[in-house]
Amino acid sequence: MAKYYTTLFLFFIASAVFAQQNTKSFTVKYITEPITLDGVLDENVWSNNSGATNFQQYFPTDSVQANYQTTIKMCFDDKNL
Repeated sequence: MAKYYTTLFLFFIASAVFAQQNTKSFTVKYITEPITLDGVLDENVWSNNSGATNFQQYFPTDSVQANYQTTIKMCFDDKNL
């Protein structure tokens, strides 16, 4: 019985380690021109910013692509993020 629990424990440890290997990141760009918060991305900074994509869902499982993909773009200046 102890051998069964040891095997099960090692399986869970291995799956947890391999599930954490895909780290994602993206760059938040510094800008100097103002942005109008109106929901319209017509400023030049948005077209020059690649953003983050390719998200995965977290429920009921975290190993599949999200059904509805989106793009996140972020910029910052001396006062805002």
